[in-house]
Amino acid sequence: MIFKRSIKTILAILGFNCVVLTILIAVRFVIEARFIPSTSMHPTLTVGDRIIVEKASKWRGSLIQRGAIVTLTPPLKDEGASNDLAHILGKLTGLAVFPNIPTYIKRIIGVAGDKVRVVGTVGVFLNDKLLDEPYVSEPASYSMESVLVPAGKIFVLGDNRNNSEDSHTWGSIEQSSVTARAWFMLSPNMQYMHEQNWMRPIVLHGSTPFTNQ
Repeated sequence: MIFKRSIKTILAILGFNCVVLTILIAVRFVIEARFIPSTSMHPTLTVGDRIIVEKASKWRGSLIQRGAIVTLTPPLKDEGASNDLAHILGKLTGLAVFPNIPTYIKRIIGVAGDKVRVVGTVGVFLNDKLLDEPYVSEPASYSMESVLVPAGKIFVLGDNRNNSEDSHTWGSIEQSSVTARAWFMLSPNMQYMHEQNWMRPIVLHGSTPFTNQ
């Protein structure tokens, strides 16, 4: 009797855990909460910001747009390690008990067919035109020769141009490495982010947020 009761208890616990795991996976297919741990997107995003990213754009085919802020899997030296069961479960559930592949957040600068060039202390040229980028902390101190973004790839940069690991070191990355698009900022201020060339609102003491034009 005790044995049967123990078996039922174990099965109930396993069933509950399976339900929770299924819910976690289902939710992560649509939205995901993210914490910003670095300054690579400063001043647009700073350390400690909490945002929501959405993945529906990926299924609709509208994820890849110039100026969009996206999360992505950076190029890995050991790609085989990211395909084992533990890493797959970590990617699906986000649970800390499983190893997780690093996720970066960057801004899309160029898409397939675009020419991207960086002139130090001046700015980024897209298809031979200087981009207007009020969201960057300062122009890049480095220069980069013009590159053509190949088919199926994108060119991404961090808004903190001089403190970001991005396409100026990796080169263009696969579109498939993009996992989600920034949708909503939860903290420190609630802000809608799902728009092209989004920049952090400027808040004056005692006033309501507004965006610097």
